[in-house]
Amino acid sequence: MEGLAQTALDALRTHGEIALLVVLFLGAMGVPVPATPAIIAMGALARAGDVAIWSSVLAAMVGTSLGDGASYAIGRRGFPGIIERLRRRKAWRKAEAKFCENAATSLFFSRWLVTPLAFPMTLIAGGERYPFPRFLLWSALGHVVWVMAYGALGYAFASAWPRVAGQVQSYAPWIAGAVVLAVAGVVVWRQRAPRSTPEPDA
Repeated sequence: MEGLAQTALDALRTHGEIALLVVLFLGAMGVPVPATPAIIAMGALARAGDVAIWSSVLAAMVGTSLGDGASYAIGRRGFPGIIERLRRRKAWRKAEAKFCENAATSLFFSRWLVTPLAFPMTLIAGGERYPFPRFLLWSALGHVVWVMAYGALGYAFASAWPRVAGQVQSYAPWIAGAVVLAVAGVVVWRQRAPRSTPEPDA
């Protein structure tokens, strides 16, 4: 994992936007590449003048969109039997049910706030035949927030971007866990909240 991360970041320094596009494409496909550190690194490289800001943003959006589209196709077609096997798990079926309740929100927040859920949510979107244009819209909006926020972080702390990226990576699981717990708490609270019954007509 560490070797793959270092290889990806070395490629960014050498190949710039093309490497960013490839890294984010692989990340959207569920490959364990350092996607968020790559965006932070590109912000730092933009501050140093090694890459252009808007071409980097464009490369990031193209890479994530292509990766999302490919992952959506995997979920939609279910090859090679991936979705069928996953549906045997109770947790997966619950995740599908929650996705169907609020698909747009799930897609948007999984792109930038709870990124470990992005790939599973994409598979579910494909498996549930969620309309592809809407899928791309909400995914792209989430990715815009992700790219701009972490790119700005790398730009602001260019001289210390490796340390910043390490801090982000170390805190990411805790942030994701907190968000999941908060969502679960809201769901439980709504289920237990007493529902008012209409009074009978006099």
